[in-house]
Amino acid sequence: MDDPRESVSVIVPVYNDPNGILQTLGSVAHQCSSHVEILVVDNGSTDDTSKTLQKYTAKHDNVRLLVENDIQGSYAARNNGIKHAQGNILAFLDADETVNNGWLGNALEAVHRHGVDYLGCNVELTCPENTLVGRYNARTGFPVEQYLEEQNYAPTCALLVRRAVFEDVGPFDAR
Repeated sequence: MDDPRESVSVIVPVYNDPNGILQTLGSVAHQCSSHVEILVVDNGSTDDTSKTLQKYTAKHDNVRLLVENDIQGSYAARNNGIKHAQGNILAFLDADETVNNGWLGNALEAVHRHGVDYLGCNVELTCPENTLVGRYNARTGFPVEQYLEEQNYAPTCALLVRRAVFEDVGPFDAR
């Protein structure tokens, strides 16, 4: 999307996951035009995540590193990203997530086509089924359509929200 009126900020919280965040950034960074910024919010990592991100951001002009050390939790990190975001539309991803080619463009087109302020995207889990958690997640996954239809929400791991929504209702509950 190259419409300057529809600038986008992709916000990705991360904690102790240097490999996961690099995979996430690799899957989304090439989809971003000049109207898209990527804000990675390190939530007090104690491993090499911060160092890894400093190297990455030095090579990518549209990726900024923010730090949230006051409150531990992904929603506090997302709120920090919201506070610093320049975009009219805020897209949220998780640090251990990758997106398909065209994900951002397709999601933005759906926002416009349906005239919505909030869009939950389909999430497919690809975790190994040789662990208890892997087997559980493979069977339950993220039934985003069900969440939207029955409970009127979508998980923040693949979510687009117009900035105006946060201006109306405030940030996420950081607890």
